[in-house]
Amino acid sequence: MSRTLLFEIGVEEIPSAPLYNAVTQLKTRAMAALESARLGYDTVETYGSPRRLALVVTGLADRQEDLSLTVKGPAVKAAFDADGNPTKAAEGFARSRGIAVEDLKRGEIDGGEYVLAHVEETGRAAIEVLPELLATLAGAIDWPKAQRWGSGTTRFIRPVRWLVALLDGDIVPVRFAGLEAGRTTMGHRFLSGPIEIAHASEYHDAMCRGHVLVDAEERAESIRHQIDEAAASLNARAVVPEKTFAEVVNLVEFPTVGIGRFDERFLRVPREIVEEAMESHQRYFPLETTDGQLLDRFIVVHNGDPARTETIITG
Repeated sequence: MSRTLLFEIGVEEIPSAPLYNAVTQLKTRAMAALESARLGYDTVETYGSPRRLALVVTGLADRQEDLSLTVKGPAVKAAFDADGNPTKAAEGFARSRGIAVEDLKRGEIDGGEYVLAHVEETGRAAIEVLPELLATLAGAIDWPKAQRWGSGTTRFIRPVRWLVALLDGDIVPVRFAGLEAGRTTMGHRFLSGPIEIAHASEYHDAMCRGHVLVDAEERAESIRHQIDEAAASLNARAVVPEKTFAEVVNLVEFPTVGIGRFDERFLRVPREIVEEAMESHQRYFPLETTDGQLLDRFIVVHNGDPARTETIITG
């Protein structure tokens, strides 16, 4: 039986560049952790938006694979003294493998005689393995800068405010940053509120209901389409540097594009200065005529209520 796993870490707004890196890290570390835990899966996907990091695993095995292996230990001459009594090396090896020292075997490997431990372990249910695995994953993300908050000792890029962990429809009792996971996520900061997720497979639909495009590629596609439409409405072209665009994608959860205007007198200033101010400081996209002349207009991507776009532009 295979299942779907959802793990979401809800946080205060994460800066754009570290968010990209964290999404990549989470996927790589999750794949390694599942393989180490002997939990098979079909796909692992990770997502990120300013207020969340999410992991979705499909086709996850319901139980670990049983373990049966023989592990090579120290050489026999190091494991037993002249009287045949086990040394600390033998005792430590046996302890590390969870067996009695009397159960150690001997065998010849590559011309040398070594002690061997035969380990048999029945696989546990995934719901039993996942709480520690997911908590470890959350704590293992490497941030360029991390912080502590409140009276806790957990360090993260921003304060963690909620956790969601579901195996199909069952809550996985993950504990991290003083919180215990449930099934309640938060939608868009201004356009939604708490959202109950009944089943892990419903995550994307739930986020859409909460006005959150959790997939960065989906947000990028929406922004590009809206930019093209806005520019076409003025018979103009948008100047869209990839670095600024990539940053903007991770500054919004529900992107809406508007067209703003600046004082025409600023067109007397060298174009490079005007563009630098718009792109680097404001994260705006300049507009130019079809023959390449800078216009006194710009495109802004905001994260507010689409119905309030004009008010936001005025501000």
